[in-house]
Amino acid sequence: MNYYLGIDVGTGSARVGLFSAKGKMITSQKEDITLWSYGGVFKEQSSEEIWDKICKLSKSVVEKSGISKEQIKGIGFDATCSLVALDQDGKPVSLSMSGEDKQNVILWMDHRAEEQA
Repeated sequence: MNYYLGIDVGTGSARVGLFSAKGKMITSQKEDITLWSYGGVFKEQSSEEIWDKICKLSKSVVEKSGISKEQIKGIGFDATCSLVALDQDGKPVSLSMSGEDKQNVILWMDHRAEEQA
């Protein structure tokens, strides 16, 4: 039998579901994603944290279901409209007032450029 993973990265959490070829959800899991907020204007996340969580969730969902990895025939992925900054080697580049490299995602709800816009 064939199965499919659905991965959804939202503002507050990452979710992974396993579905049959007919669209029946077999199992799903979710984990919260850290959101850093400064002064109500700056809204940031970490692409590494998001990637780590969706990988962990995907593995866990498949293990929990008891199916083999070979039965997964496709992955659907969606996410919020945010900006991710990486250098030429794919490493995170800080976009944060804190200077923390891990905070390399500017969320859709960030308003730091409101004055310029």
